[in-house]
Amino acid sequence: MLLQFKVENFRSYAAPAALSLVRGTKQRSAGDDRRIIRSATGGPDVLRAAAIFGPNAGGKSNFLKAILLLQRAVLRSASEANALAFDAFATPEFASKPVNFEIEFIVGQNEFQYRASFANERVVQESLSSKPLGSRAANTSLFQRSEAVIETAANITFASALKGHPDIAQWQRNTRPHQLFLSQSQNLSSAPLLLDPFDWFRKTLRTLKADARNLASFTIGRLGDELYKRRLVNELISADLGITEVNVLEALPPDKFVMAMDSAHTLREAYIEFVHAPSNGPTFNLDFKEESDGTRFFFSLLGPLDDVIQNDRILLVDELDRSLHPLLVRKIVRAFAQGSSKSQLIFTTHDATLLDADVLRRDQVWFAERDARHQSSLRRLAQGGVRMDKALMRAYLDGQFQGVPIIGGEGALSEE
Repeated sequence: MLLQFKVENFRSYAAPAALSLVRGTKQRSAGDDRRIIRSATGGPDVLRAAAIFGPNAGGKSNFLKAILLLQRAVLRSASEANALAFDAFATPEFASKPVNFEIEFIVGQNEFQYRASFANERVVQESLSSKPLGSRAANTSLFQRSEAVIETAANITFASALKGHPDIAQWQRNTRPHQLFLSQSQNLSSAPLLLDPFDWFRKTLRTLKADARNLASFTIGRLGDELYKRRLVNELISADLGITEVNVLEALPPDKFVMAMDSAHTLREAYIEFVHAPSNGPTFNLDFKEESDGTRFFFSLLGPLDDVIQNDRILLVDELDRSLHPLLVRKIVRAFAQGSSKSQLIFTTHDATLLDADVLRRDQVWFAERDARHQSSLRRLAQGGVRMDKALMRAYLDGQFQGVPIIGGEGALSEE
């Protein structure tokens, strides 16, 4: 589970910006509120979802991109020379400064805190610490790294359980300046304590990218699993899209196929049809490309959503409300408050109807804002002293929480 993520000097975020999924201390919490993952070991209570609102160009998407940049650096810097490349804040004073990350998360019965900074595709600082879940003690350092003065070995010091590892010298020699040690450690004889946080980045974080070649690939690739297919079809039926079945065809008509990603993450050709059975009229089939944008996007979401919820993962979605009816967006958000899953959803949205106490708690709501210097910041609604009985949607659209565009009165779309 994700507890907190902080970034500095990335794209529109010059100053540090942090998003927390730890339950707000001043937020009312009913004992049966399923939007909270309650700790049984004295650890923090964690929120199942966080929504980032804000105007266009306010920084919502950039914050999610920062999480993905850190994930990419951890997973790929050991094998890709440019995995540490990033876009600093636009003004010259920040161009040479490093991007700084801090992330806190839970794996099993341990809380981890990982920090990384890099500039000019070189690691400046890196550290990893941990403590048992629920412990009141300070984190125990596993390793700390500073920028190497020479190229022959990384400047890494080890503590705790890693201090006496027999391969420390090899770890230092084989970690290059452009490689995060957490990434490179998976190519070495690493201790289990390093495998757990690395696997958290590899297995737990999932994203649905708006610019992916085919958003539906993961969803289609799993249709061979009959239990999964039944869950998916039931969701399509309950969404009132007019769809009663999904057919996967072996023969591929010309120009009708889409690319599907199977369980082994390899792309293959697939052809699917959606069966429509009107209450008054004959049944007919439409292929994927003939459906509406909203139907295709909702269908595309179902595969990642099912995978995340079934396997306690974290899903990042930019513009969750894209082409979807507000009631479908509510349905998706509420899916993360059902059952015993420890899955989490972090998403950006413009859908003000979600500002409803029955859908989102105040400590689940965040606003991305752009100031006069075009620097973005992130602010939690629960920190603003908002009355519990306030009509949030109207107040948000009226600009009382900021995070909305200030629309001028001139231009092609202005009123006369």
